[in-house]
Amino acid sequence: MLLRIFTFVIAVFLSSSVLSERLTIPELKPVDVYQNLTKLGFSKSGPKKSSSAIPEAFAFYSWELSMKNGEGSYDVEIFSDSGSDVYKIDATLIQSRALKPNKASPEMLEFLSYLCTLPYGGANIQTAKSWLEKNININKATTDIGGVSFTVYSPSGAVRMLTIEKKQS
Repeated sequence: MLLRIFTFVIAVFLSSSVLSERLTIPELKPVDVYQNLTKLGFSKSGPKKSSSAIPEAFAFYSWELSMKNGEGSYDVEIFSDSGSDVYKIDATLIQSRALKPNKASPEMLEFLSYLCTLPYGGANIQTAKSWLEKNININKATTDIGGVSFTVYSPSGAVRMLTIEKKQS
């Protein structure tokens, strides 16, 4: 009986708005991301709710967006606790050609710059774009802008990944 009460208290705490506010990107909604990407030609699936095997306190929603063209493939995943907030965005770009070893193409820079300038509370568009331009060819560079963490990965000349998430305290 004591274990059930403890589990219930933990589940209530973890699903509380205090925790959700702490973990979400301020003022950014999933629609802010997927609506703009679908206008650029991305196909969207979701929202998908996490498996029913996961306790409700840990449940999440996700959207997957993808686009393929002559330059390569672009994939973006949006993660949300409630379906109306965003706690993480993952983007992966795979170019069909690498211009030079470990050098991003102009298309990679343009698209990742677009994601870095998504509107959220505390955003600084110019700082985000400048950081990306300086770090797009570095494997695993991270910065925090307005309480949001940006990490770019550059595992090869043809691949770039970007993660945007609320900075963990």
